Amino acid sequence: MFYSRKLAFFAVAFSLATTALATCPAGKYWHNNKCATCPAGTFSHRYASSCTHCPSGTFSTGGAAQCSHCPGGSIPAPDAKSCHKCPGGSIPASNGRSCKSCPRGTIPNKASTQCIPKPPRCPAGEFLNGRHCSRCPAGTFSRYPGENSCSECPEDTFSAPGATSCKHCPVGHGCDARSGPGQCKPKACGPGQHKFFGKCQPCPRGTFETHGQCKHCPYGLTSSPGSTLCRPSPSHRAKKQRDLTCEKPGFQQCRVASGSSAYECIDTQNTLDSCGGCVAYGDESGVSGGRDCSAIEHANTVRCNKGSCVVESCSGDYKVSDDQGSCVPA
Repeated sequence: MFYSRKLAFFAVAFSLATTALATCPAGKYWHNNKCATCPAGTFSHRYASSCTHCPSGTFSTGGAAQCSHCPGGSIPAPDAKSCHKCPGGSIPASNGRSCKSCPRGTIPNKASTQCIPKPPRCPAGEFLNGRHCSRCPAGTFSRYPGENSCSECPEDTFSAPGATSCKHCPVGHGCDARSGPGQCKPKACGPGQHKFFGKCQPCPRGTFETHGQCKHCPYGLTSSPGSTLCRPSPSHRAKKQRDLTCEKPGFQQCRVASGSSAYECIDTQNTLDSCGGCVAYGDESGVSGGRDCSAIEHANTVRCNKGSCVVESCSGDYKVSDDQGSCVPA
């Protein structure tokens, strides 16, 4: 009777243990009457009573149902708990446990899983296109050897294919970024400017810009450099009557442009429209002693210097005369 009871007790205990063991999922094992998690570097299947060490070349984190291979370019740590990347220029060996250096003339591929031929070092003006060198397209350049891409030419510059630098458009011309040869176009000047030897320059004092050309202001009007309109000249505004006295050296008593009895003091040594003396209304040529320098035909840039008109540049097919007093055919 006693023997039968003892046998029955062990049978029940064994049955309970077996039932508990059967409840442990993969990644756990039966330990101290409960399911415990397998540590990193090991794994277990369902119903396991112990954990198994990861095979060589694999690793696991805690609670693994199976061990994994390391990502490309890395190998398991000695304890199989993590992975380490292979040093530069090397890949994992075939055993999966160590790294090996790539042979001379080769480098690891992007995934660091195999060694491939080293790409060429492209010269300046070219870039690495896959495994080969290609010329930089028009509108781009590469300045130094070994570059992997080409840079865009900035605005107002251009380049031919295979260029190592960009060239500037001719003076007065421009283009968009990434332009090739022949794409530079004439640039329009801004308001108040005109083309002078290919460059945009402000229209000189006493002139105004219209349709890209500088025109002289009508008599009695003047302008500042870079103007699009003319305004009444200060030297043509009555300040005093006939009895005024001009005290400053170089100033002269002149009748105002309107032809009235009003007079004014004018610096005839430096005033553009009364240079060298008074200019009577309707007499811009200087018969009355003075000269309106701004009325000189075809003059682009002119100034009054010590009572004489000095032409500095002329428009179109004209040039400055030898005495710098006018413009003559070129």
